[in-house]
Amino acid sequence: MQKISVLVMKITLAIFLCLFTSSLWAAQYVTRSDTKVLASKDLHAKVLGQLGKSSVIEATEADKGWYKTHYNGTDGYIQAKYLQETGVLPAEEESNDGNTIYIFGGGALALIAIIAGAVYRYAPKKKKRKKNLIITPQMIVHWYQCRHCSVYIQKSSEASLTGCEKAHAHHWIKLGEVGEHKYICKKCSTIINLVSEPAADGCKGGEQHQWRKV
Repeated sequence: MQKISVLVMKITLAIFLCLFTSSLWAAQYVTRSDTKVLASKDLHAKVLGQLGKSSVIEATEADKGWYKTHYNGTDGYIQAKYLQETGVLPAEEESNDGNTIYIFGGGALALIAIIAGAVYRYAPKKKKRKKNLIITPQMIVHWYQCRHCSVYIQKSSEASLTGCEKAHAHHWIKLGEVGEHKYICKKCSTIINLVSEPAADGCKGGEQHQWRKV
């Protein structure tokens, strides 16, 4: 949207400058002889009127061999061979009709520029999409103890049942989450670090642990 508005304003300014520049330099010519004013750059075009010899007119070069002038309220064309330049007139000396055209054109272009600016200012801005942050949950590790072989392990998931030395399969007891607090069992002297007091099951001989925080 911003690029389009800037482009419209640049084009508007360029057109306005062209009109303004052309309005500043209207050359004055005198006819060499009686000549016809045609509706277009064509010898067979409609004849708008005729100028007598030594008639003074204001005109601009429209194309090679042709000049454009304002004749009876409309644009007319005269062959270059019938005109002789006498000087350059400032814009203030042009006809009122010509000034009206340029003023109207300049006002219209200024209005276009204002509208383009308003469109850019009030157009809804494209919101930047926020990137979704993927938060990986913190891995929680637990202490496990086998009731049969009294082996202690740390696992973030359920411990494997195979490999017990005292039975066909381990019988795991989850003692608690691994943490910074140190506990010791008064009976079996096992020391483990947990977040809170461990479970009592699993002491040697099928008894209950007697945990003490150290």
